[in-house]
Amino acid sequence: MTIPEGQPDSEFLYNLCVNASVYRDLRRITVKPMTIPEITRALSIMHKVSDQDVVNIISVAVQASKNKTALIKARYHMFAKALEGAYIAIGQHKN
Repeated sequence: MTIPEGQPDSEFLYNLCVNASVYRDLRRITVKPMTIPEITRALSIMHKVSDQDVVNIISVAVQASKNKTALIKARYHMFAKALEGAYIAIGQHKN
């Protein structure tokens, strides 16, 4: 598959995505914020996809736009859980 001469990459990606069933199913199932594993489980009913496949599909779709309209606007949030407690022992240790 080649990009037609003179067509911007973003427009080519737009046309590619809107015609892909996995993209249409992604749009259909993501009606609320979801984690990547939740999206993968939902898409796995119809498509054989991994978490990394979902990340890649979203990454491509984010770059797609036509007539200055983005195909999707994905927001990634990463959370790190802090250590809730640490325990130490003070005193003599036997060797």
